[in-house]
Formats: sequence, structure tokens, C-alpha cells
Amino acid sequence: MNSPGMDKDEDITLMLEFKSGKAEAFNRLVDKYSKPVINYIFRFTGSREDAQDLAQDVFIRVYSAAKNYTPSAKFTTWLYRMANNISIDYIRKKKFRGSHASIDEHMESKAGEMKAAVADEKIRPVDEAMESEEAGEKVRDALQSLPDNQRAAIIMKIYDDRPYAEIAQILGTSEASVESLLFRARQTLKAKLKNQSK
Repeated sequence: MNSPGMDKDEDITLMLEFKSGKAEAFNRLVDKYSKPVINYIFRFTGSREDAQDLAQDVFIRVYSAAKNYTPSAKFTTWLYRMANNISIDYIRKKKFRGSHASIDEHMESKAGEMKAAVADEKIRPVDEAMESEEAGEKVRDALQSLPDNQRAAIIMKIYDDRPYAEIAQILGTSEASVESLLFRARQTLKAKLKNQSK
């Protein structure tokens, strides 16, 4: 049974079209989500180059999972759960790849050639007081110090403005837990940024 709002999820329609053999549907999903996924992974890992590699892994997994795909949640929930898991695995394994994607580099996969997207040079600041390049660095450093679930929750809420219900689904937890994660993350970030400014 579809969740509320899923009937109007155009991304699910594209994924089902790809499952039925329409390669163009997959290309449209990659075009739409490669940049947001790279940005999410970059904010989570702190490494722009590795974020591009890891985002490629996400879309290869999307491609591989297509044959068994059945919509049980919004497409973005499914996609970001994958991106989050890959990011956590990367952090835990401390795995740094030797070769990185660049603006002009193309990746080869079963899906064919997909141009690697490039993340924005600046990420949106947590608030107006953090607009400078230096402040952005401090925010990124502070983010890296958070536990995985707190970091994921705060990134999805602050940067992507995802609703609590979707963050809960992505993280496999309750909305109350998401509220708690966000509260603790904000308190930790506030304290760290205050200390850094001294």
C-alpha cells in the first residue's frame, strides 16, 4: 500500500519506468539528484572529492536495485537512506579513494555514461551569522564532530529542510527521536561554534 503523497511522486514513476526498461528515466533521476546527493555526502563526510565518488556509488546501487524496486516510501526517502548508509560506511571504514571525479570526468557504469555533478562551492550557513567562508569552515568542522545520526538529522533539516517524518524514515527511527537528535545536535554545534569564536 502506498504511503500518503506517494501517488503524486514523479520520481517513483521515473524509477518504475526505468525498471520497465526506459534508460532515459534513470538519466533524468541522475540529472535531478546527483548534485543534491553529492552535497549531502560532502556535508556528512567533509570531503568534496570523496563525496563525488560516493555519490556515484549511490547511483550504481540505485541502478542495481531497479529490477527489485517496489515503492514503499517516497523515492527521496529511499535514495537518501542509501546515501546516508554509504556515508556512514565511508566514515567508519576511513576509506579514501585514490582517484577522484572532476567536472569533465565521466563515470562508466551499467547505466552508461553519467556526468559527475559538482557540489556548490559554498554550503548554506546554519544562520545569518555564519555567512563568511571562515564561518563555513567552522560549521563544517563542528558538523564532523557530531555522532552519525545527529549529523545526518541536522544536515537533512538545516540544509534540505526535510520534514521530521521523512528524516525519521531515512534514519529508521521515530519523529520524537529526530526531534531529540536535532536538539542535541544544535546544542553541541552552538557550544562548539561559541568556543571556536573565543
